Amino acid sequence: MAPLWQSGAVHAYRYAPVDAGRQVRSDGGMSARVRGAGPVTAALLTVVVLVTGACSGGRGGAVPDPPADVTGVVSDVDSAAGPALTGASDDYYEGMALLSEETMVVGTDGREAPPESLEPGADVEVWVADECEESSPVRCVVEVVRIVG
Repeated sequence: MAPLWQSGAVHAYRYAPVDAGRQVRSDGGMSARVRGAGPVTAALLTVVVLVTGACSGGRGGAVPDPPADVTGVVSDVDSAAGPALTGASDDYYEGMALLSEETMVVGTDGREAPPESLEPGADVEVWVADECEESSPVRCVVEVVRIVG
C-alpha cells in the first residue's frame, strides 16, 4: 500500500475546489454559502400564488387600476342584446351592449355580482378591451361593469 501522500488524498485536501455557492473575500477568507431558492422554496411559493389566485376568483373581484373608459346609465333598449349603455360620458360608446362572455359585473359592495344585477337606470363605470368593432352602436368586449348607483 502506498503512503497517503502518494495516493493523492493529501493533494485533494490541500487544493480543494472552491464551492460554487461560496466566494473568496478580499482578505482571503471564504464568504458564507450563498443559497438560492431551492425546490422546496419554489414549490411553496407556487402554492401560495395559486391559492391566492384561486381564492380571489380569477380577477380578484376588483376593478382595473386605470379609470373607467366610460360611465353612463344602464338601459334595456334591446332585450335580445341585453342591457346597453345610455347617457355615456363619451358619445362613441352610446348604446353599446354591456354584457359578453368575458364581462365581470361588480356590485356597489365591490364584490362580483350576477349579470342580472344590471338593472335599467343604474349608474355604471365600464372598462373595455383595447379594440372595438366599428359599428353603430360600437361593439366592444366589455371587461368590467361596476355598478356605482
